[in-house]
Order: sequence, then structure tokens, then C-alpha cells
Amino acid sequence: MKLITKILIAILIISGLMPVIACIFAAFNQPMLMEMFHLTSASTPDLEKTIVILGAAMIPGALMQFLAAGWLLKGKEEGFTLTLWGSFMLISASLYMLIFFKLHNISDSFMFAVDFGKGILTMVLVLYARKK
Repeated sequence: MKLITKILIAILIISGLMPVIACIFAAFNQPMLMEMFHLTSASTPDLEKTIVILGAAMIPGALMQFLAAGWLLKGKEEGFTLTLWGSFMLISASLYMLIFFKLHNISDSFMFAVDFGKGILTMVLVLYARKK
């Protein structure tokens, strides 16, 4: 296995752990999640439910990254394809967040940059690893 593929696998695993941790915070420690995303308050029951649902919605993205890492570990070409789709999904979601935050004048809109960075990094790595 090439070094670039090993780096890609490590990044996929780390990147997959991020939404899992956020989901755990959403379910069990909402104040810490609010602080992490620089939000002011989740005092209404509806907002609390939304945070838990959004946290749970992050799990499929994490599972996709873990699945891609597993396929790459087994030497399956499908791991590259799944990683490429996942990186496209991260970039698209981050651009959506940026536009949404700007439209609603949310000043702490740096969170889109994390997903955008992960998407670009994994896309570059998968294209480079696939080429060699």
C-alpha cells in the first residue's frame, strides 16, 4: 500500500471521528456543543430537539468515511470512489453553510471552513493516490 493511501486512510478515520464526537455532544452535552459552534442558547425545547437530530444526522457521513477507509485498507478501488463522493458532499455542504450563514447574518460562520478543508484535502489526496 502506498504512503499516500495510508495518509488518506488516517485522515478518513480522523475525519469520521469528528461527527461522531459532535453527535455524542449533541445527545449528552448540549452546552458544550453550543460553545463549540459559538451559538448563544439552546433554551427552547424545539432547538434542543433540532440539535439532537442534526447530531444524529452526522452519523451517516461518519459511517461513509469509515467504510471508505475500510475498503482502502482491503485494497478495494471502491474506497477511492466513495472517498471522492464524500469529499464532494463535504465541499457542497460547507458551501451551503457559508451561503446560509451569510444570508442570515451569522457572524461566527467559520464552521464551514472545517468541512470545506476536509473536503478539499480528501479530494486532492484521493485524486493523487488514485493516479499513482
